Amino acid sequence: MKWFPVVLILLVMILAGCAKPPSATPEEIEARGYLVIGTEPEFRPFEYRTPDGGYAGFDMDLARMLAEDLGVELKIENLSFDSLIPELQSGKIDIIFSGMTATEERAQTIAFSTSYFQTGLCLLLNKENAKDVQSWEDLNDPRFTIAVKEATTGDKVVRERMPKAKRVALGKETDCAMEVATGRAHAFVYDKLSIIKNHRAHLDTTRVILETFTREPYALGLRQNDEALLAYVNDFLERVRADGRLKALGEKHFEGYGDEER
Repeated sequence: MKWFPVVLILLVMILAGCAKPPSATPEEIEARGYLVIGTEPEFRPFEYRTPDGGYAGFDMDLARMLAEDLGVELKIENLSFDSLIPELQSGKIDIIFSGMTATEERAQTIAFSTSYFQTGLCLLLNKENAKDVQSWEDLNDPRFTIAVKEATTGDKVVRERMPKAKRVALGKETDCAMEVATGRAHAFVYDKLSIIKNHRAHLDTTRVILETFTREPYALGLRQNDEALLAYVNDFLERVRADGRLKALGEKHFEGYGDEER
């Protein structure tokens, strides 16, 4: 009968609307025996792949500490940065550990832990074609091309503060740095530690301005309905900050990332 498909479709829509959103409590994670985190491992020294295929970095060690605190195994999902929030919302992962800045825009769809690291955006510049640039304000000019990693706060800031410049959005941090090193772009806007790292990789052709012009509080991303897990994570971060373990992680992973000359 012709009415049956229509009724079936309506029934599916009603059931979908009533479906319980994905969630996870500390007790559920303990019962299943593992914590699933999502990361894009291309953000040294926070998360990166090792030659043997493992995961290393500040965030990865912090995630292992959290899993140990819960008494469970750690499972890591290798994801693109722009898919982290959708995969969290779908229930594929429990927490985002990926050097993610807690922004008001992102907080409309996910919850953030207390911040565990503070940084800011600064500039990697080509030595020749951007020799006259002294601040980010100079780049708001149609003469300049700025490389950004797509879906990051650097991308957002360039669109908002430097709208006159040509913006080139790329999927990988290293590709953005190469655009500057080869002179195809005048500047790359990204976080301070990464700018230092990329400058060291291209000392002959780049320079840096390390005075930050934004505040970037890194935090862990969770679903908005995971209140109990969020409370547990915030308590964990408070404990590792108080007992010195967070500071020790910084000393381990950020050694040698001091300010460079311009």
